[in-house]
Amino acid sequence: MIERIIDRLIKAGIVEDEQREIHVFGLRQGMIYILNILTFAVVSLLIGAFLKTGVFLVIYIALRRYAGGYHAESRWGCYIASTLVIGFAAYLLEHTVLNHVYLLTATLLSALAVWVLGPVQDHHKPLESLETKVYSKRMRIILLSELTIIGIALIIHNSFITNSASLGVLTVGMMVVAGWFKNQLVVHESTKRTEV
Repeated sequence: MIERIIDRLIKAGIVEDEQREIHVFGLRQGMIYILNILTFAVVSLLIGAFLKTGVFLVIYIALRRYAGGYHAESRWGCYIASTLVIGFAAYLLEHTVLNHVYLLTATLLSALAVWVLGPVQDHHKPLESLETKVYSKRMRIILLSELTIIGIALIIHNSFITNSASLGVLTVGMMVVAGWFKNQLVVHESTKRTEV
Protein backbone atom coordinates (compact mmCIF):
# COMPACT_ATOMS: atom_id res chain seq x y z
CA MET A 1 0.00 0.00 0.00
CA ILE A 2 2.73 2.47 0.98
CA GLU A 3 4.77 1.61 -2.10
CA ARG A 4 1.73 2.23 -4.33
CA ILE A 5 1.17 5.65 -2.77
CA ILE A 6 4.80 6.62 -3.37
CA ASP A 7 4.66 5.23 -6.93
CA ARG A 8 1.64 7.46 -7.64
CA LEU A 9 3.49 10.46 -6.22
CA ILE A 10 6.45 9.65 -8.49
CA LYS A 11 4.17 9.40 -11.53
CA ALA A 12 2.59 12.73 -10.59
CA GLY A 13 6.06 14.30 -10.41
CA ILE A 14 5.73 15.16 -6.72
CA VAL A 15 8.48 12.75 -5.62
CA GLU A 16 11.70 11.96 -7.48
CA ASP A 17 12.36 8.30 -8.27
CA GLU A 18 15.83 8.48 -6.63
CA GLN A 19 14.14 9.47 -3.36
CA ARG A 20 11.67 6.55 -3.42
CA GLU A 21 13.14 4.52 -0.55
CA ILE A 22 13.42 7.56 1.70
CA HIS A 23 9.77 8.45 1.11
CA VAL A 24 8.63 4.84 1.62
CA PHE A 25 10.50 4.75 4.93
CA GLY A 26 9.14 8.14 6.01
CA LEU A 27 5.55 7.31 5.12
CA ARG A 28 5.81 3.93 6.87
CA GLN A 29 7.19 5.58 10.01
CA GLY A 30 4.45 8.21 9.89
CA MET A 31 1.73 5.58 9.59
CA ILE A 32 3.22 3.62 12.51
CA TYR A 33 3.29 6.82 14.55
CA ILE A 34 -0.37 7.56 13.77
CA LEU A 35 -1.33 3.96 14.60
CA ASN A 36 0.47 4.26 17.95
CA ILE A 37 -1.31 7.53 18.78
CA LEU A 38 -4.70 6.05 17.87
CA THR A 39 -3.96 2.94 19.93
CA PHE A 40 -2.98 5.08 22.93
CA ALA A 41 -6.19 7.09 22.60
CA VAL A 42 -8.47 4.05 22.23
CA VAL A 43 -6.85 1.97 24.99
CA SER A 44 -6.62 4.81 27.52
CA LEU A 45 -10.17 6.01 26.80
CA LEU A 46 -11.57 2.48 27.12
CA ILE A 47 -9.85 2.07 30.47
CA GLY A 48 -10.82 5.59 31.53
CA ALA A 49 -7.32 6.90 32.13
CA PHE A 50 -6.61 9.19 29.17
CA LEU A 51 -4.84 12.01 31.05
CA LYS A 52 -2.97 9.71 33.43
CA THR A 53 -1.77 7.58 30.54
CA GLY A 54 -0.83 10.73 28.64
CA VAL A 55 1.43 11.87 31.50
CA PHE A 56 2.88 8.34 31.73
CA LEU A 57 3.68 8.36 28.00
CA VAL A 58 5.30 11.82 28.02
CA ILE A 59 7.64 10.70 30.82
CA TYR A 60 8.20 7.26 29.31
CA ILE A 61 8.87 8.40 25.72
CA ALA A 62 11.16 11.28 26.70
CA LEU A 63 13.42 9.02 28.77
CA ARG A 64 13.15 5.85 26.67
CA ARG A 65 14.29 7.70 23.55
CA TYR A 66 17.77 8.17 25.05
CA ALA A 67 17.93 5.34 27.61
CA GLY A 68 17.23 2.63 25.03
CA GLY A 69 16.49 -0.83 26.32
CA TYR A 70 14.56 -3.82 25.06
CA HIS A 71 13.39 -3.73 21.44
CA ALA A 72 11.18 -6.32 19.79
CA GLU A 73 12.49 -8.11 16.72
CA SER A 74 9.74 -6.82 14.40
CA ARG A 75 7.53 -3.76 13.95
CA TRP A 76 4.42 -5.77 14.87
CA GLY A 77 6.19 -7.20 17.91
CA CYS A 78 7.02 -3.63 18.94
CA TYR A 79 3.44 -2.51 18.35
CA ILE A 80 2.01 -5.37 20.41
CA ALA A 81 4.51 -4.84 23.24
CA SER A 82 3.82 -1.09 23.24
CA THR A 83 0.07 -1.66 23.33
CA LEU A 84 0.45 -4.05 26.27
CA VAL A 85 2.65 -1.55 28.14
CA ILE A 86 0.13 1.26 27.54
CA GLY A 87 -2.81 -0.93 28.52
CA PHE A 88 -1.13 -2.23 31.66
CA ALA A 89 -0.03 1.27 32.72
CA ALA A 90 -3.51 2.71 32.08
CA TYR A 91 -5.11 -0.10 34.07
CA LEU A 92 -2.70 0.32 37.01
CA LEU A 93 -3.13 4.08 37.06
CA GLU A 94 -6.92 3.98 36.94
CA HIS A 95 -7.97 0.81 38.72
CA THR A 96 -5.44 0.15 41.46
CA VAL A 97 -4.30 1.99 44.54
CA LEU A 98 -0.55 2.43 44.15
CA ASN A 99 1.38 2.41 47.41
CA HIS A 100 3.70 5.43 47.24
CA VAL A 101 6.43 3.81 49.33
CA TYR A 102 6.68 0.76 47.08
CA LEU A 103 6.19 2.74 43.88
CA LEU A 104 8.83 5.34 44.75
CA THR A 105 11.29 2.68 45.93
CA ALA A 106 10.85 0.78 42.67
CA THR A 107 11.12 4.05 40.73
CA LEU A 108 14.39 5.00 42.42
CA LEU A 109 15.82 1.51 41.78
CA SER A 110 14.74 1.81 38.15
CA ALA A 111 16.29 5.27 37.90
CA LEU A 112 19.55 3.84 39.28
CA ALA A 113 19.44 1.05 36.67
CA VAL A 114 18.86 3.61 33.90
CA TRP A 115 21.69 5.81 35.20
CA VAL A 116 24.18 2.92 35.42
CA LEU A 117 23.21 0.78 32.39
CA GLY A 118 21.90 3.37 29.95
CA PRO A 119 21.95 4.01 27.15
CA VAL A 120 21.31 0.39 26.22
CA GLN A 121 21.68 -0.07 22.49
CA ASP A 122 19.91 -2.60 20.33
CA HIS A 123 22.17 -5.21 18.75
CA HIS A 124 20.62 -4.42 15.34
CA LYS A 125 21.62 -0.75 15.58
CA PRO A 126 24.68 -0.27 17.76
CA LEU A 127 25.53 3.25 18.88
CA GLU A 128 28.80 4.87 17.91
CA SER A 129 31.03 6.30 20.65
CA LEU A 130 29.87 9.89 20.15
CA GLU A 131 26.21 8.84 20.04
CA THR A 132 26.66 6.96 23.31
CA LYS A 133 28.12 10.06 24.99
CA VAL A 134 25.38 12.36 23.66
CA TYR A 135 22.57 9.90 24.53
CA SER A 136 24.04 9.33 27.99
CA LYS A 137 24.15 13.05 28.76
CA ARG A 138 20.62 13.68 27.47
CA MET A 139 19.30 10.59 29.26
CA ARG A 140 20.71 11.77 32.59
CA ILE A 141 19.36 15.30 32.19
CA ILE A 142 15.90 13.96 31.35
CA LEU A 143 16.05 11.42 34.20
CA LEU A 144 17.01 14.08 36.76
CA SER A 145 14.27 16.38 35.42
CA GLU A 146 11.68 13.63 35.70
CA LEU A 147 12.78 12.71 39.23
CA THR A 148 12.50 16.40 40.14
CA ILE A 149 8.94 16.48 38.76
CA ILE A 150 8.10 13.37 40.81
CA GLY A 151 9.64 14.95 43.93
CA ILE A 152 7.68 18.19 43.51
CA ALA A 153 4.45 16.28 42.82
CA LEU A 154 5.05 14.24 45.96
CA ILE A 155 5.69 17.36 48.07
CA ILE A 156 2.49 19.05 46.87
CA HIS A 157 0.53 15.77 47.28
CA ASN A 158 -0.35 15.41 43.61
CA SER A 159 -0.74 11.64 43.34
CA PHE A 160 -1.96 11.99 39.72
CA ILE A 161 1.49 13.23 38.59
CA THR A 162 3.43 11.23 41.18
CA ASN A 163 1.91 7.91 40.11
CA SER A 164 1.90 8.55 36.35
CA ALA A 165 5.46 9.90 36.21
CA SER A 166 6.83 7.28 38.62
CA LEU A 167 5.30 4.49 36.57
CA GLY A 168 6.88 6.01 33.44
CA VAL A 169 10.38 5.99 34.95
CA LEU A 170 9.80 2.54 36.45
CA THR A 171 8.76 1.12 33.08
CA VAL A 172 11.79 2.60 31.31
CA GLY A 173 13.99 1.04 33.99
CA MET A 174 12.45 -2.38 33.34
CA MET A 175 12.98 -1.96 29.58
CA VAL A 176 16.61 -0.92 30.11
CA VAL A 177 17.32 -3.94 32.32
CA ALA A 178 15.51 -6.28 29.87
CA GLY A 179 17.50 -4.82 26.96
CA TRP A 180 20.76 -5.14 28.86
CA PHE A 181 20.04 -8.83 29.56
CA LYS A 182 19.02 -9.41 25.95
CA ASN A 183 22.33 -7.91 24.79
CA GLN A 184 24.23 -10.13 27.22
CA LEU A 185 22.50 -13.19 25.75
CA VAL A 186 23.34 -12.07 22.19
CA VAL A 187 27.00 -11.62 23.14
CA HIS A 188 27.02 -14.99 24.92
CA GLU A 189 25.44 -16.76 21.92
CA SER A 190 27.85 -15.19 19.41
CA THR A 191 30.83 -16.07 21.64
CA LYS A 192 29.56 -19.65 21.88
CA ARG A 193 29.28 -19.90 18.07
CA THR A 194 32.81 -18.61 17.49
CA GLU A 195 34.22 -21.14 19.95
CA VAL A 196 32.64 -24.06 18.08
